[in-house]
Amino acid sequence: LRHRGLSVHLDLEMTIDSLAEEVRTEHYSGILISASSAEYLEPVRKLVECAKSESRDTPVIIGGIVLDQTSNIKRQTRADLVTSNVYDALRHCNLSSDSLDALPPYPEQVSLDGHATTVGRRAAE
Repeated sequence: LRHRGLSVHLDLEMTIDSLAEEVRTEHYSGILISASSAEYLEPVRKLVECAKSESRDTPVIIGGIVLDQTSNIKRQTRADLVTSNVYDALRHCNLSSDSLDALPPYPEQVSLDGHATTVGRRAAE
């Protein structure tokens, strides 16, 4: 994301209190939450609830391996979008048209150690 000219704040152990403070004091184009397991959906729901109450116009997007483990994540968490595609997530954020224009229209095929993958998947991991 930084290579695309976007400013990124990464927090690996976000709490309700730290998220509330962040969204009260900073402006974000989107809040992207990655969840690794369905057992974390209740804490994720609380993060989504906090983000929406503190910053009503910032989209909250959930991704991560949990998307392969369970369904109805959007309904369970009340997120604005659930996706494993980082480009879809960014297009849902409040980004300037210049930032969006810098994104490729579809994930590009690249080779990593001789294995074909997509930039979108690699970026989401």
